[in-house]
Amino acid sequence: MTRTSSVAAPERHPDADAYRIYTRQFDIVIDADKLHTVLGKLEGADQIQYLGACRTFSYALTDWRTGATVKALAASDRIRSAKTAEELSEMAITLLVDQSGSMKGQNILLTAAACDIALDFLKNLGIATELLGFTTVRWKGGKSRQLWRSRGRPRLPGRLNDTLHIIYKSAAAPH
Repeated sequence: MTRTSSVAAPERHPDADAYRIYTRQFDIVIDADKLHTVLGKLEGADQIQYLGACRTFSYALTDWRTGATVKALAASDRIRSAKTAEELSEMAITLLVDQSGSMKGQNILLTAAACDIALDFLKNLGIATELLGFTTVRWKGGKSRQLWRSRGRPRLPGRLNDTLHIIYKSAAAPH
């Protein structure tokens, strides 16, 4: 037996599925070497712990990195036989890394190692590369959300987080 309901489906806004950004006014674009101006510097015991973790992780990844590099070299030979040096030099590849909370700990360290290998691989092929990262500036939206609230919480605002865009390596930078 099928039931029917007399309750009408709610009206959908014509652009309800379109991704929107409430404002970019508070987004930050910054070179990685200036990141401490936004996040602050690690000091004392935190700095020592960070450096120790980096050394430990780097040592632990040595075998993995070596294996990945050997496979990358074999792949580069196949690519060079399929593309001319001119074709490769006309390419540019962007690696975009999520640096949100879900990437903390081992996830971001493995991602960093993979990016390092990929950038070396692409550089050896003569392909221009850039490495970018992104995350939110503040938890729970920051200034964008505050602005939205102060304007009476308009419907369907889109992204309400201030976003931090990090430039680790620009495609314009030399290989």
